[in-house]
Amino acid sequence: YSFLDMFNMMMAISAIFVLCFPTRERLFAEARQRIMATVLGASAAAIALFILTINGHFFMLVGLVFLVGLFFSTKMMSGRYPPMVYQFSLSVALSLIIGALTTQEPAYAALTRVALTFGGTVIAALLTATLESLFEVSDRQGK
Repeated sequence: YSFLDMFNMMMAISAIFVLCFPTRERLFAEARQRIMATVLGASAAAIALFILTINGHFFMLVGLVFLVGLFFSTKMMSGRYPPMVYQFSLSVALSLIIGALTTQEPAYAALTRVALTFGGTVIAALLTATLESLFEVSDRQGK
């Protein structure tokens, strides 16, 4: 909270998820997976909200949320990405759907979520790789 407001905390949260991997390859792979998951979740939320504008009943909302959950849970077992990508996609889709039904404008919320996730993961991955390379250089000189 010292330099980000409450709505931009997604950047910090995305950075935290990327920072906990031991190798540089896994770090960048996690960054790519987080960005892909956010895009997938935002796309699923956009489709569900578009269908909800056609028929805006409560049972339609419950059915669409169930179908989004069923889609991502099926992809967890048979998708081309790791299961955590689809789990994070589901949480993104649900938060965007719920946010659109309360106070947020859905397109702006999705765009800022994708942009903040992209910014947080890329910045964290690049800074971590830079720090690792600096420490490896000083480590090699000391030997």
